[in-house]
Amino acid sequence: MATRLKWVVCLLVVAMVGCTSTAGRKFDIHAARQIKEGTSTKADVERLLGQPYGTNRLVDGTENWTYTYITVTQAGALTVLGLAGSKSSRDNLAITFRNGIVSKCVLMTSAGEGRGMEGMYQGEGMGGPGRSSTVACSELGR
Repeated sequence: MATRLKWVVCLLVVAMVGCTSTAGRKFDIHAARQIKEGTSTKADVERLLGQPYGTNRLVDGTENWTYTYITVTQAGALTVLGLAGSKSSRDNLAITFRNGIVSKCVLMTSAGEGRGMEGMYQGEGMGGPGRSSTVACSELGR
């Protein structure tokens, strides 16, 4: 009987153990409020936030930098069985430069919860049931 109880406890522990996955690079959201449209330079932004996660340059010379950090937490096998949910959050900072000067800076955040694997695949944790916001860097901390 004691051996059977040990196996049951072991299986329950395995079923409940979860994991957290991340993507992107963590960045200081509060430092973004120091970015001023029309005056901050690429060097200023890099000093405040480090290297961007992604960059692209358009034909007109406009350059876009993105800072992205995503976290997804799952409740192990219970998530797969639909008995527990997953939680996710996403912070995305998009900065546009014209002639090396910030012309636009926007922070987009979302967080939510999904139920089971289908919730993860349907994007419930990424702006589905939950919360999301978009705010200009100049409005952060107000």
